[in-house]
Order: sequence, then C-alpha cells, then structure tokens
Amino acid sequence: MYNPIKPCKSIKNQQEPHLQLVSVKKAYPSYTDYARATVQDIFTAPALAKAQKAEAQTFASLYLENKGNGQFEARPLPRPAQVSPIMDMAIDDYNGDGSMDIIIAGNLYGFEYRTARADAGNGLLMLGDGQGHFEPQSISESGIFLPGDVKALAPLQYQGKTGLLIGQNDGPVALLLLKKALQ
Repeated sequence: MYNPIKPCKSIKNQQEPHLQLVSVKKAYPSYTDYARATVQDIFTAPALAKAQKAEAQTFASLYLENKGNGQFEARPLPRPAQVSPIMDMAIDDYNGDGSMDIIIAGNLYGFEYRTARADAGNGLLMLGDGQGHFEPQSISESGIFLPGDVKALAPLQYQGKTGLLIGQNDGPVALLLLKKALQ
C-alpha cells in the first residue's frame, strides 16, 4: 500500500521484493540503488493505479472515549503502552477508587524469520482518574508482569479474589490473582 500524494521511500528492505519480484532485483541490483528509489520508481503508474490504497492517521495504541450522540474521541494511551503491540486488555477498577483502570498485555512473535519480534511489552497496569487519563504503574508498583506472546486476558473471580487468566501463544495458560486492591 502506498500514498499516491507523497513520495514513499522503499518497501521494508531490499530482500523482501526480491523474493517475489525478479524485475525489482534486476532494476535495483544494489542496496544503495534500492534505498534511493521511491515506490513510484519501482512500480509502474498502471500498477500503482490498481494498488490498494490506505491511509493511517496514527499508529498509537489508543482508546475511544464515548462522548455520547454517536461521537467518539480518540485518546492515545500513555507512552509506556506504546512499546509493543497490545493484543488484549482488561478493564476494571483495580485499585478500588471508583475509576476504571486498564491492564494491557501483548507482544507479537509471529513475524517471518528476517524480522525481529515485537517483544518489549511486559504487561502494564494503568490507573484511571475518571477523567480519561491513565497513569502507568511500574512492575514493582503493580506486581503485574506479563511477558511473552500474550494473546488474551480473561478477568475472573476466584475464591473471592479478582484474577486474570492469561493466554499465551505456544505457552501455558496462567492465572494471576490480585491479593488485594492495588495502591
């Protein structure tokens, strides 16, 4: 996908198109040639005219605040929530202050072999203030530590305690019990 208005620098890296497009390998034999080429240089105008086009306004992880009457406001999550893909979140009042809080988890290990996995996330508790702002808590403050290729969080009550079932790709299901309200 490309933006037809702005020249776009090359696709991910030189090796990717080479695997599928011999014409690219012939036209751009060196990394330098390929790095200097725009998408418009690499593909013909008719090919680009047929290409699927998409536009993104942001790549930030965010939540949509319902303002009522069918109106929503996109609100980016705090910077610590931006370090890795979020695959699931659990929303509840985890500290007992009456405001909704968020626990996120994720990472993404399933890339092809030449691409490093997105594994910087260790789970994150963000305490809400009831006004749409969330304060990230460190692992030592929250006790929340959810590394790995986490795909799902399922809130539950177990023996009178709040907990989360944590599902990981190619890993065991884990149970995290919150011993008391987080401070």
